Parts: sequence; structure tokens; C-alpha cells
Amino acid sequence: RKYYTELLNRFPGSRNAEQALYSIAWSYFKEGEYKESAKQFEKFLSIYSTGKRALDARLRLADCYFMMKNYKQAESNYLSFVRLFGNQEGADYAYFQLSQVYLRQRQLMRSLEMLNLLLSKFPNSPLAPSAKYQMGWIYFQDKNYTPAINSFREVVEKYPDSEVAPKALYGIGDAYYNMGKYELAMKSYLEVIERYPDSKYSEDAISGIQYSLSAQGKNPNLVDELISKSKNPNFLEVVSLKKAEFQASQGNYSEGVNLYKKFIANYPESKLLPKAYYELGRVYEAMRRNSEAVEIYKNLISRYPMSEFAQNALVRLGRLKFNSGEFAEAIEYLGKVETKVKFYDEVLYLIGLNYLSLGDTANALRKFNEVIDKFPSSDFSDRARVKLGGILLSYDRTNEAIEILKPVVTQRATDEVSAEAQYLYAEPIYSTSHQGKELPTQH
Repeated sequence: RKYYTELLNRFPGSRNAEQALYSIAWSYFKEGEYKESAKQFEKFLSIYSTGKRALDARLRLADCYFMMKNYKQAESNYLSFVRLFGNQEGADYAYFQLSQVYLRQRQLMRSLEMLNLLLSKFPNSPLAPSAKYQMGWIYFQDKNYTPAINSFREVVEKYPDSEVAPKALYGIGDAYYNMGKYELAMKSYLEVIERYPDSKYSEDAISGIQYSLSAQGKNPNLVDELISKSKNPNFLEVVSLKKAEFQASQGNYSEGVNLYKKFIANYPESKLLPKAYYELGRVYEAMRRNSEAVEIYKNLISRYPMSEFAQNALVRLGRLKFNSGEFAEAIEYLGKVETKVKFYDEVLYLIGLNYLSLGDTANALRKFNEVIDKFPSSDFSDRARVKLGGILLSYDRTNEAIEILKPVVTQRATDEVSAEAQYLYAEPIYSTSHQGKELPTQH
């Protein structure tokens, strides 16, 4: 951005100015700074209203609003695109995104309508497999399993090589399972394993078979026999781990611990060992054997520092230390989490909670504001707003608190977080005192 901005300042008439301005807007989008990105795309469109980049900028502007959960503005921009440029490149994407806008607002029929329009207008679109899958998922979520199965099956038959095909086939298994048709469910799960052995859904299918067997009163360990002829030679190793997961999910924690330990002993070179250690730690947590969980997580971090599970383990350690009142140690563990992890918003929020528990309001404010600035559309951004609003109210900073809480109150679906935000938002409405105390300095 620095060099693009310098180019625009020094050479405003350059033939590269259009690309530079677009790239500035796109760089903000890639960093998750959607509000600033939207501002820059609007600036771009005010200057360059036609051309291929303008079409893309219109879609990215709509995407900014979508990512900010401003679904009204997102809908308006996507609709404007399909009305003005219905036959242009990108219209299929606009229809798909409109379906997502309506889905998030529980307008299922409108979501299905947009997907049908996409498929009818752009049958060869690269988004067609995802659109057909999405239709099945909407039916599935609405517990309308027969049309869900039909849509999923169409994905598998029409687009067998698409990335959503194994997910659709797995969805067929889940639909049959929820209908109580366990034999058909197992058949679908086995088909996932046979047709897509390298897909992550093949591992999930093993769990599906275990649950189907258990639901029929059969021994879930029969899964060994069912997949022994699998095309993937590593599946028996996966099955061994899935047995432990199944027992833990059923609340048979002691058996789960034994099976995880057995896996660790039997497969010392397995690439699944980091996951086994991590899940073993979680089982110990479920058993409230937190000291053993802590040691397992430390062992995992020491042995596999580059594993994604090591990053997750640091967060688990942070939570455990927070819950035991060891706030400084919790901050130390959380501070080691890499900033690039996808759950870094949660990490910042947890650090803020620990500072707040230590009475370090200044650093708590800093971390909560950092969550809001870097991850404005995140669930933990909403949670940070609630905490920040509470702090501001405690210092009689009523107007600032109301502004901080307003996005949670007006845009978030009703849940515990929004309920707390609404309570805090309403509490000062009848207050006549707006005398502000001085907040701690944020360094």
C-alpha cells in the first residue's frame, strides 16, 4: 500500500493509477479491514466506473458489506450487480452470494431461488457444484432430508471430481442417519471411503459408520471389518484413532484415554500423533484431570512445535490457567500463539480477559480494541465490544459505550452475547448522569 499510495501521490496521471487504487482497496480486504476496504472500493468506483476492474470492484464492495455482516447493504450491491450486469462475468458469483445473504437471515426460499437462478442462467459456471450442494445443505438444515439427498446425489453424479462431491456423498450418509436408515447411511459412508479415500470426509465417514453401528445396537468396533478392504492402507491407523474419539464422544472417558495411549504406543511414527496427544489432553479436561491435561499439552508443544495442534494446545493452556486464576501464566501461553492462526481473534480476546482479571484495565482495553480493529466481523469482536462497553459504563462513559455496543445489539442474532449487549445498552438509557471519569492510559 505504501508504494501504491506513493505512486498515486507522485504520478496521479499514470496509466497504472487505476490498478494502484484497486490494489490498495484489495490489500485492505485481504487483511480483513473491510470497512476501510469498502471506502477505497467506493473511491475507486467514483473514478473508474467502467471496465473489468470496475465490475470486480462492485463485487468486492458487496463482499466487504457481507463480511461486516451488513447484509442489507450487501444484498443491495449484489442485486444491483445482477440487474445491471446480469450476463457479465461475475453475475454467477453475485447470485451465489445473494443466496448466502438470505441464508444467514434464515430466508431459505429466497436463498434457494438465487441458487436456482444461478444454475439456470449459468449451468457451466464453476460455482454450479457448490450451488447444487448448497441447495442440499439448505434442505438438510431444514430437516427436509429427501430433497437434500436428491440434491447431494446430483452433485456426486454430475460433478464427481468437484471438491464438494465427497462432502455431498458424506451428506447423503448423514441424511440417512438422521432418518434412522442406518444401513443406507453406512453404505454412503463406505462409498465416501472407497471413492474419495484422500478426502477429509473419508475420516469423518469412519465416525459415521461407528455411530450407525451403535444406533443399531451393534459393536462400533465392527468398523474394522467393514473397511479392512479399503483402498487406503492408512485407514486402519485412522480407525484406531477414531475408536478413541468415539469412546470419548460417548462419555466413556477412561476407555478413550486407554485407546489414545494405545494409539500413541502402537504408532510412534504416525503423522496423526499430534492430534492424538491433543485429543488426549481434551479428554483429561473433560475428566477434570486438568494437571494431566496441562502436561499432555506441554508435551505436545515440545514434541511438535510446528503442528497446528501445538497452537491449539497453547490456547487450551491459556484457558486452563485463566480458569485456575493463574492469569499471568495464561497471558504467557497465549502470547506464544502465532498471529497467523485462524483463531487469533479468540487469542486476543482471552488475553484481554486475563488482563481484566488482573485489574490491568489499560491493557485489557488495548486487547479488546485490537480484536475489534483487526477482526471487526468476528464473534470475538462482538464479545470484545460487550466487555469494552461494560468497562466504559463503569467509568460513566455512557455515549461511548452505546456506540461500541450498537453493532452487537442491532446486527447480531439473539444469543447470550447479544442479550448481554442489549442489557448493557439499555441500562444507561434512563440515566441522566453523563459525567465521565478518566480511563486508564493505554500504552
